[in-house]
Amino acid sequence: MGKKGEETRALIREKALLLFAQKGFDGVTMKDICLATGLSRGGLYRHYESTRQIFSEILELMLDAQRQEFSEKMRGGIAARDILSGILERYRNEMLDGSGALSLAILEFYRQRRPGGGENGGRILAAGTPEAIMAVIFVV
Repeated sequence: MGKKGEETRALIREKALLLFAQKGFDGVTMKDICLATGLSRGGLYRHYESTRQIFSEILELMLDAQRQEFSEKMRGGIAARDILSGILERYRNEMLDGSGALSLAILEFYRQRRPGGGENGGRILAAGTPEAIMAVIFVV
């Protein structure tokens, strides 16, 4: 995919992220994303097949960023206790504030997942696994 295509995908993810934070996963349609991005339906579907595919990609990018953050902190000699404390504080703040948080959307998204199904290779985060927990507590 060319630079323009990647820029369009980034715009779609950026606008969709805001919608998912406002409305939850179940409340966002491809039409909502078209309106937010200014893309036609054909333009949006050229890049993504569904809101599930968009949200899945957003989560994967968030998890990658979080993994990188943790790795950097560990390489920097920060104690695991302090890293965990930071994660828990982040989660606490999200629960108290909630504006712009993806917790509801993440829970709705994973509630609907079926083993072996879905876009992006059918990757599933089982409830209670470290990745699923990290996905839920990650704050944008």
